[in-house]
Amino acid sequence: MSTTSCLSPWPSVIIDQRPKLARGAAASCSWRMQQREALNKNVSNSTSSATQLNGNLPLVPRLNPNYRSSSSEHNMVSLLARERKVVSLQRMEALKNKVRLILRSAANTSEMLSLVDAIQQLGIAYYFEEEIGNILISVRGNLLNDGMIKEHDLHDVSLAFRLLRQHGCYVSPGVFDSFKDGKGAFKHELEQDVRGLLSLYEASFLGMDGEVSLHEARSFATSQLQPFRQASTKVARALEQPFHHSLAGFQARRYIQDCQDQEDWKHGILIELAKLDCDYTQSLYQKELWEVSKWWKGLGLAEELGFIRDQVLVWFMFPLSMLPEPHLWDCRLNIAKVVALIYTIDDIYDVHGSMEELQLFTETVARWDQGFVHTLPAYLRTCFMALHDVTLEIQSHVQKRHGHDVFDKLKQVWATLTQAYMEEAKWKSTRFMPKTEEYLRNRVVSTGLPASSVHVYYLMGFSEPKDGPVDALLQRQGLVWYSAMILRLWDDLGSTMDEQERGYDASYIECYMKEFGVTEEEAREHVEQMIGSAWEKLNRECLVLPTNPNPFPPSFARVALNAARACPVMYQCEKDGRLLDLEGHIKTLVVDRI
Repeated sequence: MSTTSCLSPWPSVIIDQRPKLARGAAASCSWRMQQREALNKNVSNSTSSATQLNGNLPLVPRLNPNYRSSSSEHNMVSLLARERKVVSLQRMEALKNKVRLILRSAANTSEMLSLVDAIQQLGIAYYFEEEIGNILISVRGNLLNDGMIKEHDLHDVSLAFRLLRQHGCYVSPGVFDSFKDGKGAFKHELEQDVRGLLSLYEASFLGMDGEVSLHEARSFATSQLQPFRQASTKVARALEQPFHHSLAGFQARRYIQDCQDQEDWKHGILIELAKLDCDYTQSLYQKELWEVSKWWKGLGLAEELGFIRDQVLVWFMFPLSMLPEPHLWDCRLNIAKVVALIYTIDDIYDVHGSMEELQLFTETVARWDQGFVHTLPAYLRTCFMALHDVTLEIQSHVQKRHGHDVFDKLKQVWATLTQAYMEEAKWKSTRFMPKTEEYLRNRVVSTGLPASSVHVYYLMGFSEPKDGPVDALLQRQGLVWYSAMILRLWDDLGSTMDEQERGYDASYIECYMKEFGVTEEEAREHVEQMIGSAWEKLNRECLVLPTNPNPFPPSFARVALNAARACPVMYQCEKDGRLLDLEGHIKTLVVDRI
């Protein structure tokens, strides 16, 4: 095999473009050392002067959180650095061309839908976006003209509905009316159509708020599928986790398992490509994870701020989930850095800083004035210097790659986030339990997802819409807001023993119990309903509608959807309140071959 036919973890076509994180870390340390030398001349008593300010504010006792040791994570990263998967580029390109021919030569609508569904479930749709788009335009024309509804069964119509809505095209739930009787109920003869019921069930999760008929469709499909749950792992998995709520990396493995007995040569080509693509993307992910770990160690915050979380795997899981496409490698690397800083600053506000110190830090970030940094205690100066350095690096990257100056926008994002953290610190210091509406208004922002989403938006190269992405992304009742709400509610629903030990303030569940006088079980049921409602509103934001004629670009909408899909993986807990094995999930996505 020639060297030109193989892909190393960093393909030759992009190796000169990848950011030098190790060099960036060294530059960061050098910059911070220079800043310290200049600042220390004036701030020998900065900590004591800080604590003299606003002495009437209540103090937050410094906690000693019992964080899980990060040694196992760093050991895993070191092992990944030794992984060297080699993938045949020529074979991958040959398979892609075969798939394009298969798509163009599909005999009928049913076959086209089946192929598009398989490609999406295998997580390789990013290679065939143009072909898939053309097919769905044709399918939509047939569906809207009622020709397809009359000629095709429940499976085909349900699949077309789901694929079109996933693509951002609105289709009326009325397409299912032909499968109902005169009383508006689904016909009895559908009760044994497992394939059709499963497709109807999956389609129902693309529903928007107010679409009662899709609620009814899901209820009907779920009740009729229950008897088949024991005999079919495919049915059981769908009832547990529908496709629309699943991360592509996990779904591809399930789909291949379900297709093991199929002898269709076309599916064989798709599965071979999916396996090679898995090896290729994993080689990228492994190198990226190693680079992020090296950057973090070079930054030195874990050593200088001994109370913060040191969880590289967690930080990398977010960009890996949100941005799985191979060509977004540089975006993943930068967002991992942003997430690391979000966790660091969250820990400062949550477990260490006094109210006076936190107030000073919040004001410093709002001003973003290095002349004001000398008022901070040493550990907060270290944090702000790291924040300034990373923000400047990302601004430089966006300016060089896309020609946009976004420094002021990014500063605004961090100011908004720290103000939300400050508000929560005030709640905690006074043992104040807010009303549920006030809680969500602040705690959705403090998830950090709106902040990281603004960074993603710019890193992906999108230009400024008229109202500005910061306003549009941070506004309530928008694309990112609903995704962040799902994250917040999942976190609260699975509030862990680790969080309780760290002294976290009240969750939404506790606020709801106090405000409405209900039991914990009732509050949890309400939160689950809210998550479902937020998903429906998120679906609406992804569709082109008269009320939403210019939604965010589809590739960015996928980021918000993927963030919501990652929540069960990141926050689901065991019965004893401990988080599920995140290292195992990372291993599945980054190490384990299909």
